[in-house]
Amino acid sequence: MPFAGDYLWVTSLGDFAYGTWTDWRNTVQGKDPRETPEDEDATTADVVQCRVTLTSPPDKKGNTTKSWSGDQCPHAGGLDQDIYGDKTP
Repeated sequence: MPFAGDYLWVTSLGDFAYGTWTDWRNTVQGKDPRETPEDEDATTADVVQCRVTLTSPPDKKGNTTKSWSGDQCPHAGGLDQDIYGDKTP
């Protein structure tokens, strides 16, 4: 789940005030492939991520290491959150 509250802001001038906020209403839920087994927040917190396992070339002893790629679909709705704003009453 993205970080709610990162962009809370209210500004005012005279009798005019404008507030901004961010939320995850447009965020797409998914599984984090790095969590094996899936942790207890499987149904509430993880977001769509497109990650693949990367394997390094063998070293001189023939050993390889595995790691995860970065998110290859960062605009698929998994990490996206929108910033909203409106005139306050």
